[in-house]
Amino acid sequence: MLGFDLCGFQILSDLKKLSKNVRVICVAELLNDIGASIHRPTLPVLYNMLGATPLQYGVIEGVSSFFGMMGAAPAGELSDRVGRRRLYYVGHATMGLLRFSWGLISSFWLLFPLRWLYSLGMAVRYAVRDPLLAESSTPDTRGLAYAAYELADCIGAFLGPFLPILVLRYVGQNIDVIRKLFFLAATPNLLSALLIVFLIRETVKIDKPVEEKMNFSTKLRLITGNRNLLRFMLITSTSTLFAMTVDLEILYITYGPMKATALITTLMYIFWTATTLLAALPAGRIVDKKGRRFAITLAFTFHAISMMIIILYHFVLRSIFIVPLAFASLGFYDSFLSVSSKTFVADNASVENRGMIMGIYTTLEGICKRSLAPIIAGFMFSTFSSVTPFIVGLSASLATIVLLMKMISELPSAGAKKY
Repeated sequence: MLGFDLCGFQILSDLKKLSKNVRVICVAELLNDIGASIHRPTLPVLYNMLGATPLQYGVIEGVSSFFGMMGAAPAGELSDRVGRRRLYYVGHATMGLLRFSWGLISSFWLLFPLRWLYSLGMAVRYAVRDPLLAESSTPDTRGLAYAAYELADCIGAFLGPFLPILVLRYVGQNIDVIRKLFFLAATPNLLSALLIVFLIRETVKIDKPVEEKMNFSTKLRLITGNRNLLRFMLITSTSTLFAMTVDLEILYITYGPMKATALITTLMYIFWTATTLLAALPAGRIVDKKGRRFAITLAFTFHAISMMIIILYHFVLRSIFIVPLAFASLGFYDSFLSVSSKTFVADNASVENRGMIMGIYTTLEGICKRSLAPIIAGFMFSTFSSVTPFIVGLSASLATIVLLMKMISELPSAGAKKY
């Protein structure tokens, strides 16, 4: 296979090492993200057409996401008991059916329960997919497996928006067209569910009756003995509360001193997406070759660089040409953190407890990143100044780097004590 060498790694040629399970998961996730990228820019339009105010939109989206993500840990624990494959299928199928249902409703208030159920289906998918990837790869290729998934995810997110753009450009925008776009967004998820049913192999041995396996509270007490993992979760979750996302950087260039147009913000978003795509496979190889802790520390270094560029732009150098560098650094941060953190958590778990452990991490990450971080950044933005969240984000990243180096140990891929 044609490959290229980056930092001494034959990155693309190494993809042949991935198992069939990993390849099918990557295709399923690519399809999911094509559908997600169709509905994400269209959903706010549906809210508006159904008469929702921005406040009502924010409440429905924020609350439904918060309570939906609470289901990740129980879903992960359940998958430890009954297997990964069927719950992975349920997550994808649920998301597809609910995307379809959004095209049928006549009141935006009906989106409240539907968006909560969708977030719950997404949490189930997250909680089962991550341990399934870990168990479908060896310790030496685990980083590459998560990187391949991240690459597929980015490709889907990049391709998806082109369909609604073409439809809205040549057909026009009205409520009937918007409804049909949701029907189209549901199709890739339903296809991915079929792939999972027919091609994914179960990785958990169901050799005991469900009632004889350890219950949730017993596992939780066992997990607390892994101080290294608990410290990692606490440090990274706290840092995520103050980390900037691509949405918040777009908010800055829109409302800050740049006053960027929609064309500029769209170009920056595409630039960020392309960077996350390019960074995914190198991130996986660095995780496998240089270690999990090194890659996680490198991720927060990229985040610090992104924050410094925005601060430099705000106070010193008002040049639009340095802003893409901030989005590029953020893209490297997102890819490296996603790949390295999941690999680190998977390394700290045995097959019997991996679903629950990764589900807990998914819950913490989801609540901090999707529910609380935007609120904290928005408060600082409106109360102090548009650059304040970036100063705090820089400080948090530097503190995280120090804490990771001093408090987190690198577990060997084989022979490490797992919980």
